[in-house]
Amino acid sequence: MIEFHEEELLELTGTVYDLSLNAMAESASARLPKGWLRTFSALVAQLRAASHPCRARMVFDGFTVEDGSLVLEPRFPDRVVHGIIRKYRRKLACTCTRCGRPGHERWLGLSRVPLCATCYGLRMLQTEIKLLLQTLDTDEPRQKDVILEDNLSPRVRLLLTDSWRRLQPEGSATVVRCLSAAALEKEAPRLRSLMNELDKQLQGMHGIPPAEPGDFHAG
Repeated sequence: MIEFHEEELLELTGTVYDLSLNAMAESASARLPKGWLRTFSALVAQLRAASHPCRARMVFDGFTVEDGSLVLEPRFPDRVVHGIIRKYRRKLACTCTRCGRPGHERWLGLSRVPLCATCYGLRMLQTEIKLLLQTLDTDEPRQKDVILEDNLSPRVRLLLTDSWRRLQPEGSATVVRCLSAAALEKEAPRLRSLMNELDKQLQGMHGIPPAEPGDFHAG
């Protein structure tokens, strides 16, 4: 049986630095939102380029994503390595977690997530549809229930173009558009189908909580 000294074994299998970096890279696709994978791959490439005998025994413990930010803190002092990580952490902080396009931090409930305008709009539309459908669960008589146009976002108004009716409140000269509960019930199957489609489109947003009414924050 051939015995190797520790230094010779490292030459054959790669340094601890390289091996731990490879393990971290292999776990990325399962642990990162798909919009971040390209930028994270560039980060790993930069760290590989920084491999040097002086870093041979340095170890990467892995990473996490917390509150919309990459957390990667190697347990060794190295200004070059930490500088590379800071650079790409800043890039990821303004990269959409769903599609990889430029974005910025948005609030989703109690979570902060970097999203571009398009993906944020899809998520808000999903939440707004859910809120609208929840109005059908009321126990009050539905035939008199109406939803005023001003109480809905422009995104939802466009979905209901053919369902509006005009109403003139008693004692008012102003005519407003509104949506009756009966009209909303007719639209419900289409809205639920759209919600399912949005669920599929938003599946790449790993770690983001399901759409809830509390999603509404300034974006």
